[in-house]
Amino acid sequence: MKITNNQFKTIIKDCVARNDIFGAELVCAEVIKNGRLCQTARIMKSKLEKKRDAANAGFAELFRSYRSFLKDERNSEALKCCTEMKKKYPHMWSAWACLGEALLIVHSYKLAEFALVRAIELNPYNKSASLNLLTCLVETQNVVASATYAQKILDIWGDSVEIRRTLQRLHSGTGDKSAEKKDLEFLLSKMPNDVPSLVRLAEIEKLDKQSDIYKVSVELLNSEKSVKTSVSLCWLIAKLSERSGDYAESAAYLKKGAALQFDPEKDNLSHYRKRFEDSLELASFRGVVDSEIPFTPIFVVGLPRSGTSLMEQLLSEAKDVTGAGELPYFTRNQHASDDKGVLSERLSMIRANYSRDVHMLAKDRFVVDKMPHNFLSIGAIKRAFPEGKIIYMKRDLRAIAWSQFKSKFSSDGLAYTYNEGSIVEHFEFYMSVMDRWAELHPQDFLEVDYDKMVADPASYLPQVFQYCGLEFNENYLDFHKKGKVTFTASVDQVRKGIYGGSSNSWKNYEPYFSEFFEKLTKLEMDRKH
Repeated sequence: MKITNNQFKTIIKDCVARNDIFGAELVCAEVIKNGRLCQTARIMKSKLEKKRDAANAGFAELFRSYRSFLKDERNSEALKCCTEMKKKYPHMWSAWACLGEALLIVHSYKLAEFALVRAIELNPYNKSASLNLLTCLVETQNVVASATYAQKILDIWGDSVEIRRTLQRLHSGTGDKSAEKKDLEFLLSKMPNDVPSLVRLAEIEKLDKQSDIYKVSVELLNSEKSVKTSVSLCWLIAKLSERSGDYAESAAYLKKGAALQFDPEKDNLSHYRKRFEDSLELASFRGVVDSEIPFTPIFVVGLPRSGTSLMEQLLSEAKDVTGAGELPYFTRNQHASDDKGVLSERLSMIRANYSRDVHMLAKDRFVVDKMPHNFLSIGAIKRAFPEGKIIYMKRDLRAIAWSQFKSKFSSDGLAYTYNEGSIVEHFEFYMSVMDRWAELHPQDFLEVDYDKMVADPASYLPQVFQYCGLEFNENYLDFHKKGKVTFTASVDQVRKGIYGGSSNSWKNYEPYFSEFFEKLTKLEMDRKH
């Protein structure tokens, strides 16, 4: 930040006037870190230490607890901690900044935006809050506001790796490959061996084994010590090899990367079983939960990579429909309702809280929530939202499994996708869940055959739209030409529009994963019978 001596002193004076000594010290530390006005900031920091009182000491203790919770990935406890910080110390900018950060981590983007705006009002010299606010705008798909605010913080802070990373995500989500390439080139100019940038550049340029990135990646992998970076390099080399038609080498690197990445401790099948059992209990309720809500939810469910992103993009073309992405709210509110009384009270709580959370994101009459694993809660969803619509995406299990295995997901909830045996186990459970819902609630959801849909979308989709209470227009099939925002792992596939070629790509790898595909073929045959 191009901060002058007078601006710096004004910010410190404002903090001291609010008795935000802790915040003033943080500002000094940031100034010293950035190498500007260091002598002035050190003198000021020394004077501030003498002004500390019990209130600031109490805040400092909560702040340390908050950082500790974040480090241990105890996000719910971190959120409770900074909620207490904000309640006790609303005059301190760092309380609002921490609250915004914690809300951002749990995907409560609108609430995070409010907290971060307040933090920046109290302290304009707040780079982390500014970056987090930009991330909020990007994640809520507010393209115009994101671009405007990005330019504002670029003018204030100057170009930086952190800002360019966020802009690169925005440009990736909007499909602006020219702008994204410039972002990546900037990042690589600052960090020539930055693996995430190399991976993304190779993807948008459609590079293969003949590229310089292939040679660089192999050299980096041979010397890399970080498991996380090694995994990314394995996935990159595998993709470059695939584009050159070298499926044997591609398979070898995929296996190596998966072996490094897979952690049996993060395979949360037991968690999914518990959620399903809880959903069965909620689904047994026979009363009516009918408090008024301002929208009709459309839940698109199925296994990850079964076509949920494509369906969301198509539905959100219709009038008065918001495609809200993969919302964590139903799962979160279902967990929050545990041990909160009888079924009717739990369902009412889920309905009210989910509706509140979603309505903060979207104001349209229909909202599409495409969180795939909501298939675990089909019965509970219909009890909490009797007016809601549920679309179940069904696709060849071998195509889904292969798409999962070769994708480098960031969520621990998909840790099972890095091991063939674990994928088969999860798919067996998935089939038992869908069989159970079909037995108990056959009229509660619409089954969509992915391959039939992509083969003849103009004939297949009208029935889907009719089920949702929407009108279909063939112009919706050109959704990929309209620059809409998407941030899921399917971002590049969605940009291609409707196509069916990916469902057979697993066959190129069948010789190298024969046992895996034999088990999946048996599951697919069992499902058809």
